Amino acid sequence: QGDSGSSSKATAATAGSRWNAGKDLSFVPIRMGLVAEVSFGQLENRRFRHGVKFLRWRPDRDPWTCRYDQLEVAEAVSFDDFVTGMLS
Repeated sequence: QGDSGSSSKATAATAGSRWNAGKDLSFVPIRMGLVAEVSFGQLENRRFRHGVKFLRWRPDRDPWTCRYDQLEVAEAVSFDDFVTGMLS
C-alpha cells in the first residue's frame, strides 16, 4: 500500500468519482501543438497540485522541447531543519 507505484493510483483516474458517480472522467488525449507558460505551487507524482495559473502563450517554444526534467525541484528539507531555519 505504501508503494508510490501501486496499481490503485494507476487506476484512480478511471475508477470514477466518489462524489458524482455519473460524471464522465474519461481521458481524451489532444494533439500537441501550443505551449502555455504557467505558474504553479506544487507538483505531486508528475501532476500539478492545487491551482495552476496561465501566464502566456509561448509561440517561440516547440512543444517537444518542454519536459518535466526542466522543472526546478526544490531540495527536500527536514521539518527540524525548516523550523530551525525559521527561528534563526
